[in-house]
Amino acid sequence: LLNAMGIVRWTHGEYDRALEHYQRALGIFQQLDDQAHAGLMLNSIGVTLRKLGRTDEAAARLEEAVQLNRESGQRLLEGHSLAALGDLYYDHERLDDARGCYERSLALRQEIGDRSGEGWMLYYLARVHASQGHADLAREYTAQAAAIAAECENVQLLHACQRMRG
Repeated sequence: LLNAMGIVRWTHGEYDRALEHYQRALGIFQQLDDQAHAGLMLNSIGVTLRKLGRTDEAAARLEEAVQLNRESGQRLLEGHSLAALGDLYYDHERLDDARGCYERSLALRQEIGDRSGEGWMLYYLARVHASQGHADLAREYTAQAAAIAAECENVQLLHACQRMRG
């Protein structure tokens, strides 16, 4: 319930209130020693702190989420943690760090068969390579992401790839 309330607040741009709900939920999951749900809450806390501009706290929470999700075997949540951490690094022009996170997330997505997530990681890698001046790699990753988008009928990803291509 606290997670759902946090999501509602988040979608309305009420990030401070969302953060309160996620932190309360995290406390409960930690008391219950429910690592899978604690990892999910750490992801939510990290992305919310990022929205609030609290970069260092966001990075710390997302790194904690990566570790906890790995330890609890939550591969998809670990992939989400890495992608969110990559986004944070990308925002702050730490492109090599962003690329490393996206590459690790991509490997997880491929391992578990998350084709849509795989497509998004390829798109984010294309974006990083474009920012680093590697146009050929950016085009290659964008083409791969677009092919997956078409296969999965992911219109949002397909549009993102089309915008990337210009």
